[in-house]
Amino acid sequence: MKTIEHNLSEIKERLFFAHTMAKKAGEIALSYFRKDLQCTYKLDNTPVSMADRAVEDFLFGEIGLRYPQDSILGEETGEKNLRSDKAQKYRWIVDPIDGTASFLKGMPFFPY
Repeated sequence: MKTIEHNLSEIKERLFFAHTMAKKAGEIALSYFRKDLQCTYKLDNTPVSMADRAVEDFLFGEIGLRYPQDSILGEETGEKNLRSDKAQKYRWIVDPIDGTASFLKGMPFFPY
């Protein structure tokens, strides 16, 4: 049986990883900022840009390499590695750019 200290250590390690990946993802997003981006539209008429896809692809790749046992739910891509058994302990939720419409307009107050 795992101890509370072991669980906290695991959570802290994942939090550090998430923070590191968020910073790198932010750098990727900013490399697209105020550029002429092609985008598509979801069924709800919200935009999906090349920046959204690049960030989500990056995060799916990094999380999948580091934590292949975890599932990942991406706003643009959907679910990856969803398992029905009880062994799956963690699920990552990825929203690559929150505020894509503002991002596409070059407004500097999209959340990142």
